[in-house]
Amino acid sequence: MKNTDIQVLVGAKLRYLRKIKGLSQKEAAERVGVTDVYWGAVERGSRNLSIQSLGKLASALEVTVWELFRFEELEIDTEIHEKRQVAQIAHSLLLTRSLGESKMALDVLRRIFETLDNEKKIK
Repeated sequence: MKNTDIQVLVGAKLRYLRKIKGLSQKEAAERVGVTDVYWGAVERGSRNLSIQSLGKLASALEVTVWELFRFEELEIDTEIHEKRQVAQIAHSLLLTRSLGESKMALDVLRRIFETLDNEKKIK
């Protein structure tokens, strides 16, 4: 598991716990002494947190640091698990192909995403 995967999972767990507690991002951020922009970045998994920061976040949500790393309910309540499964299937399919075919598949996938993004802009 990469660090970014852990950051995303911890962020999703923080969001899950915050919502269970009925807190807005701003309220949770105030408990920790950070901005709601920072809290949002943490929830999105775009912040690499120190152990000290993890302790503050856990305290703000009245849970143990250990609880931030228990992801069982996230596997049920979020898209992360399903996205991971899709990525694993795609990875398995690519491993059965040559490097050239894999690069071609990646190019096709990028074009599909570009088309989807362009369609969103038009709407």
